[in-house]
Amino acid sequence: MALEIGIPVIDPYGSVFRLLRTLGLPFGMWRVDDAAEAANAPFAILGVYGKPDPAAIAAVARRVPTVLYSVMARPSYDDAIALGAIDVVSDGMAPTAARAVLLNALERR
Repeated sequence: MALEIGIPVIDPYGSVFRLLRTLGLPFGMWRVDDAAEAANAPFAILGVYGKPDPAAIAAVARRVPTVLYSVMARPSYDDAIALGAIDVVSDGMAPTAARAVLLNALERR
């Protein structure tokens, strides 16, 4: 079942967006460069490459509920939640687990 909503993916390099498209999510997504473009969304997905930047995560999470999608690093779940993220996905997760986290985020919003 496809949902008629769109989730912004804040992703400067595009890798997270490409990975997300392989998950078969039931909602649309679009790639943005700035969290301001995600202000009215149910939640946003923030691509994090390498070591997470706490200030960047907190800045996005203040604007819109945020799920981190981490590539090449595993941020601490507790640290991400403390910064305001609602959940964390990483490129090391099984696709079914990553999909479940994102669908759960949508249900909670």
